[in-house]
Amino acid sequence: MKKMLLLVSILSIILIGGKTTDFSTITIVNKSEMPIAIQLQSASTVCANSSDILRGQFYYLPVPNGDRDDPSVKTYSVLKDTYAMQLYYIETWDPVYGFKCQQPAPNKLSSQRDIRLTVLPCKYLPLHPGEPTIWKFLPRPIAAARGKYFHLRFIY
Repeated sequence: MKKMLLLVSILSIILIGGKTTDFSTITIVNKSEMPIAIQLQSASTVCANSSDILRGQFYYLPVPNGDRDDPSVKTYSVLKDTYAMQLYYIETWDPVYGFKCQQPAPNKLSSQRDIRLTVLPCKYLPLHPGEPTIWKFLPRPIAAARGKYFHLRFIY
């Protein structure tokens, strides 16, 4: 009887620990000195009947302005999926210095685990990539700053 109770206890612990969730957490750290927004759009799926289309998930995630000394941090929960991610700088023109941010190209974002995304000012490129779980968004291709021809938008 004791062996059966021990076996049932171990199996219940294993089954409780094996529960997964359909959501992942995206933490956005805004150091860009202007308000930003991130749009996530997953792909639509065609059903068995080709006239029916299951629309993909759509998220619009605003983040208030922050800087390097006092970053603005927002956390969102999204369904685990692969998304087309578009970053929007809300105020794209600096009237004092006359600097204008260009609209970055969309990127692919796979949210199968928790992700932290750091957005830097559009006039700077990161010197160090940081931890493996932090993605530093590049506002323009690396080739523009380093003279090499790559089109990576994220540094892992």
